[in-house]
Amino acid sequence: MDPDLKWSIDSDKEYVHESVGVFIFNDQKEFLMFKLNKYPFGATIPAGHVDRDEDPEKAILREVAEEVQLPIKKLTAVATVSIDKDGCRRGSDRHNWTIYCAIVASTQKPIVDEKEGSSPEWISLEDARKRTNCFAIDYILKNYFNEIISYSSNKMPPSSD
Repeated sequence: MDPDLKWSIDSDKEYVHESVGVFIFNDQKEFLMFKLNKYPFGATIPAGHVDRDEDPEKAILREVAEEVQLPIKKLTAVATVSIDKDGCRRGSDRHNWTIYCAIVASTQKPIVDEKEGSSPEWISLEDARKRTNCFAIDYILKNYFNEIISYSSNKMPPSSD
């Protein structure tokens, strides 16, 4: 049990971590992904554990600052989900996720902390579903695609095509 994290024991007596993730969109309706340099490997979004005394919104703002250094705006929670078989290096195989979407200006360049990841890129939701992502990100894209695409369609400024 990690005393620094927000955790619980669920009805199945499973050790559960609280986690957050954010799909950060630019004004071209692409979102930020990068390669995770530690377990669980694969492409990911800014994400992480909720600290013991944090609420999810504060946690995601901290994670964004730590991982990609982007000033986000219009942060909106779009889903909450419990994901089984979502192992982490801190000892849990189940995570309760709060998923957010946010917007950033397309001129903003992410600076990915090399301890976290590498190779940041802006990508479409459709293209993201075709790649090798972290387990939780694949699960979220498969099961909450409509909520995320709805955010990118409804909250985004019109494209300047």
